[in-house]
Amino acid sequence: MPVKDNIPARKSKAMKELHMDDPDQWLREVLDRPIAYHVSFARITGSAVAGLMLSQAVYWSNRTRDPEGWFYKTREDWEDETGLTRTEQERARKILGSLSIMEEKRRGVPAKMFYRVNMQVLADHLRGVARELSVDDVLRIFAQTLRGLGRAGHMRAVKAGVEVVENVEYADVLRVYGMTCHICGEPIRYGPGSRGDQLTFDHVTPISSGGSHTLDNLRPAHARCNFSKHSDAQTSLLAVSKLEGLQQADKSALFAPTNTETTAETTAETTETCAADAAQERASNDDDVIMARFDRWYAVYPKKRSKQAAIRAWKKIRPSEQLTEQMIAATEAWKRTEDWTKQHGKFIPYPASWLNAGGWEDQLPGEQQHEQQREQQQRALDDFDPIAFLEREHNGLDDDQLARVNAGAPLESVLTDFQKQHLHEGRMRHAMRREMMRRSQDYV
Repeated sequence: MPVKDNIPARKSKAMKELHMDDPDQWLREVLDRPIAYHVSFARITGSAVAGLMLSQAVYWSNRTRDPEGWFYKTREDWEDETGLTRTEQERARKILGSLSIMEEKRRGVPAKMFYRVNMQVLADHLRGVARELSVDDVLRIFAQTLRGLGRAGHMRAVKAGVEVVENVEYADVLRVYGMTCHICGEPIRYGPGSRGDQLTFDHVTPISSGGSHTLDNLRPAHARCNFSKHSDAQTSLLAVSKLEGLQQADKSALFAPTNTETTAETTAETTETCAADAAQERASNDDDVIMARFDRWYAVYPKKRSKQAAIRAWKKIRPSEQLTEQMIAATEAWKRTEDWTKQHGKFIPYPASWLNAGGWEDQLPGEQQHEQQREQQQRALDDFDPIAFLEREHNGLDDDQLARVNAGAPLESVLTDFQKQHLHEGRMRHAMRREMMRRSQDYV
């Protein structure tokens, strides 16, 4: 293997010369830049990838000359220093941004990306007193991820032969039910993922038990609660598909508080040991599996040009099964747009270009305008206030319940069974009104 493929590009020539003259000295030069990795950062972010980037960001924050703590890094710098790929960097930046730990801004002409660690927020997270992730934070930071998960979930429901399937937008699930786990009743602290307290979407009535893929059958849930619910029986679609979580490339680096996990390729009939899971995950990354996924995607991509370049781009990404389904769904959606159909597809990008640019994450033409219209309509409709609803429809909460809620207890934990049922019905009616509004917009 060429030496320069595994060392920073700016050192490759010097390293090659050292390798020829003194292999021992070459090895010492290659290993001269270790990174201090703080495992506590992985625990507070729920991701070893984010923990690694944060560790390096803290290192540079303590060495920058900027009085406000800003430092400049390119994507190539991050990869050179940490080994994180573009996809892993974007995932880590989203997680750190969602927790308000790392800030970003562009400076200068041409604009360069600068970063800063908010040390006060970081200290709060380490002490366990940081603010929880809000619904607005998730909708703003993970908008594309939620759209991709929604499309993938719809496609899997159709393939599984589910009788009642709606095109549910997972953002609407959060708007209706908030960032509270419907299984344990505790707040969900992190964005979409497949480990610990990260956000997943669970079918209340599992798909395997005849459940529907509809808004009223989907709820937010912790990944750990979702996995625990489905670990002893045939699982719902989300458990089968790695709880609608992250890409395969990110999974191996995520922090996991549990000792078992299911991979995207298993049927999740029973829990497996860590060793068996590791073998399954390695198998899922075999070149044959990666190429089989490429063939499925390439078959639907409309422009068949420079296939070998596309294969190289695909192998660099090494998408998981979930990401492959997301890419296929995005490709099918783009094939119906004017940008790809005008002048007999003249403006369709080459497959390699589309992959390298992360085209499956791009927003479809007109989608942004549609979202803005829907948000305006939703703002016009009063947000569902559970306490006000109970006050109006069910004589409200008693003094003891109000005191516990004001002290920070989750609302669901202080309600009686009758109040919970009444509140659930109110939410359903509210959700139906929002759904009717959304459908009316689709006809405009």
